[in-house]
Amino acid sequence: MDYFLFLCRVKTNKKMNKFTKAIAAIMLMMVFAVGCNKKPVEPQKQIPVGAVDGLFSVSENKQVYFSHGNLQYQPSTNTWQFANDQYDFLDRNEYVEINENYSDWIDAFAWGTSGINHGAVCYQPWSNSENDVDYYVYGDSIANLYDHTGQADWGYNPIQNGGNQVGLWRTLTKDEWEYVFDKRDTPSGARFAYAVVNGVLGTVLFPDDWDASVYTFDQVNVKRVFSASITNVISETDWHALHYQCGLVFLPNYQRAGLYWSSSCNNTYDEYGMNCAYSLANAAGTIVVGVSDFRHQKEFVRLVRNAN
Repeated sequence: MDYFLFLCRVKTNKKMNKFTKAIAAIMLMMVFAVGCNKKPVEPQKQIPVGAVDGLFSVSENKQVYFSHGNLQYQPSTNTWQFANDQYDFLDRNEYVEINENYSDWIDAFAWGTSGINHGAVCYQPWSNSENDVDYYVYGDSIANLYDHTGQADWGYNPIQNGGNQVGLWRTLTKDEWEYVFDKRDTPSGARFAYAVVNGVLGTVLFPDDWDASVYTFDQVNVKRVFSASITNVISETDWHALHYQCGLVFLPNYQRAGLYWSSSCNNTYDEYGMNCAYSLANAAGTIVVGVSDFRHQKEFVRLVRNAN
């Protein structure tokens, strides 16, 4: 039976059973797998545990894998993990007091709060001080997360569903975020696009080898799009096929503030600059790379792992 005809029939049959849904999902993933035309994985190549199977250039000679979800932390067990799905984020009550006994998960952090005592006054992931000086990593006002021991970077921690070893992951620098969005030279020409995935607004990142014929995206590489005019609406089933077979990354946007930390501080010698670090602003309708934001602000963290 023709796959596409079968899928169309399934979609129009609202009374389909679980078995039929499963067959449809499998066939859809087969279609994407053929379309993505991925090269056979060489025996020595292994996709890191917890990573999306797509390579992204962050400089002329360096590529990384993105983690398969935003970083999460459970204070009561001192456990780090990646979100189960790329579109997952936690809707936490901002007025709930968080300390080392908090048993729920959190996924927004002040800058440099890796939980390792690297020299900042505030280094715990639940830190709530609004004094930016408290977040000087390594006790140095102009240090980056990757300076000194590197322990201020959240990726220094073992991630339980990301290999569970020290030092496997890291946070992108400001320059690397800029390269991903603005400077990558890809065969398709596509680097990113706004989308709604499983009902969640955010930004899709296309891997270096993305084949644009697999799935049609509108408004590619456009940084300003009114939320109401976003036409890239992707179902959960389609997204899982694109994620697993084609290596797409999705950065969810929480309400109007989809901010993601970089590992770079603002080292300008003025009171405002030294109190800030750089972020990716993935806000509703606008993408700004290299936003200078106060260190005490709570923002998302999306880790990467070096491929070479």
